[in-house]
Amino acid sequence: MKRVVFMGFLALVCSVHAFAFDADITVKPRLEGAYNSSFNDDNYGLGLSSLYTFMEGEIADGLSYFAQMHFLSNTPEDLYKYDEPCVYGTWLDMAYLTYERDFWGVDLGKVYLNFGGMANEYDDVDLYSGLIPYNWYEFNGYQYGLTLRLTPAENHSLEAQLTTSPLMYDFSDKLLGYGLCWRGEMGNFSTAWAVNGFNSLAEADDEESDSSDKETNINIGLGNRYDFNDRWGVELDAYVHAYDCDFDDFTCSDFYLTGCYNSESKIAAKALVGLRCKKAVTVGAVLEYYPIESLRIHTSLSYCDVDNLSDYHREEYYNNSFEASIGVTYTFDFHLGK
Repeated sequence: MKRVVFMGFLALVCSVHAFAFDADITVKPRLEGAYNSSFNDDNYGLGLSSLYTFMEGEIADGLSYFAQMHFLSNTPEDLYKYDEPCVYGTWLDMAYLTYERDFWGVDLGKVYLNFGGMANEYDDVDLYSGLIPYNWYEFNGYQYGLTLRLTPAENHSLEAQLTTSPLMYDFSDKLLGYGLCWRGEMGNFSTAWAVNGFNSLAEADDEESDSSDKETNINIGLGNRYDFNDRWGVELDAYVHAYDCDFDDFTCSDFYLTGCYNSESKIAAKALVGLRCKKAVTVGAVLEYYPIESLRIHTSLSYCDVDNLSDYHREEYYNNSFEASIGVTYTFDFHLGK
């Protein structure tokens, strides 16, 4: 119940200010048709179809707000389960206040966890199924807490976060998440490096074990990008996951190499090859076409081969899979106020 009240309060504050003062609002509907072949079955669906609304504005000098609302998805009923804890998402992705002064700033409310890596996005309206990093599947990135941001030099930022844990199934457990992220640009080279720790309850090994004991799960994301020119670039992302701080035996390590093309007008494309859990090979490609600035037509293909995975990870990734999608996204921009 407390979560419902808090979510409603955040949305109300942003909405009241938007209609009473100045606000920039963006609405992005995405309609997509998708095909998936797994377990030797053919499945058709709406893919990552969604309806997003973004709202931002300035309240006072140095004080602003931002809200991201996810009203529809291919399983819309999952967005409105208000009683679910932090492991699941809701219709209110983010809603936070930002206070900035000189070289520092702080965000307070419902924020997005900085996982690191170039492939992560704040919302799935710009992501493609089959080409999404492991973090997106494994963790709910929208959590309650604060972000402290420092910009000691131009093109460099350091962010520290303290939030609820995305592995918390019951709010009475009071589990926390924390992280540190560095983003930098040095000429044609840019980085997004992060380390996160998420508390979870330890599983009881026997009758004498205390299942209320807490353990820390570590996630490291190292994103690197090099731009050859204004059109061509390459990205290398590496993710490491260690449960209960066990760095002697990494549970899963993922690597993605992505070639990027952007004509800065009509066409953008990506081609990706990756390794999940160091053995499952993933390949895929995305093509985006912009007949006008506000309209995106996209198509994507991906294939994941899990034959070399252990039985444990095979249960997680299930079976070899092929995915294809085609869709459109339109962007509506509004300004309310003066």
